[in-house]
Amino acid sequence: MDTDEVDRHGVPRCRHCGGPGDTSGPGLGFHITAKKVPVISFRCMPRLASGCGGVQQISVVRTRGCSSRCRG
Repeated sequence: MDTDEVDRHGVPRCRHCGGPGDTSGPGLGFHITAKKVPVISFRCMPRLASGCGGVQQISVVRTRGCSSRCRG
């Protein structure tokens, strides 16, 4: 199931343009933050919007069911 944060293949999506994220490279991919929160860090691949240039993070913590962010 696609959401605003991750597509059905587990690829993180950019919060600025919705493009796919690249999780390979130094400091990218899955890790645990200093506050003990599991996250995936990534960079937007297409960089279509002005905010796409930096490293983005999404939380890996899951909830049961589908929230309003789910897209068909």
